Amino acid sequence: MRAKIIKNPFKGWERIVYPTFSKGTKVIIHQESEHFNWLEAEIQGHESYVPKEFLTDGRLNCDYNPTELNVNIGDIIKITYINTLWVFAEDLNGNTGWVLGENLVSVT
Repeated sequence: MRAKIIKNPFKGWERIVYPTFSKGTKVIIHQESEHFNWLEAEIQGHESYVPKEFLTDGRLNCDYNPTELNVNIGDIIKITYINTLWVFAEDLNGNTGWVLGENLVSVT
């Protein structure tokens, strides 16, 4: 599925680039996030968010990178995974990351 960015996703906050955390990495859960089905957590000293379904018994059940995709209004992305209001996507240069669904519209 392809989508077009229609809102500036980084207006008002700083974009943080994270490392990829390996399956089995311990996650310290702080609390439920304001985003449905996500948790505020710490992974190897990094404060971030984690989808609930990526955790089993306090550990990642898959490799995970919480970095948001660096996109601009008008960019076209390929969605590879949807988690409620967030999507994991790839841009035309092969970069991957998370994008908030309200910042995009589906295209054919």
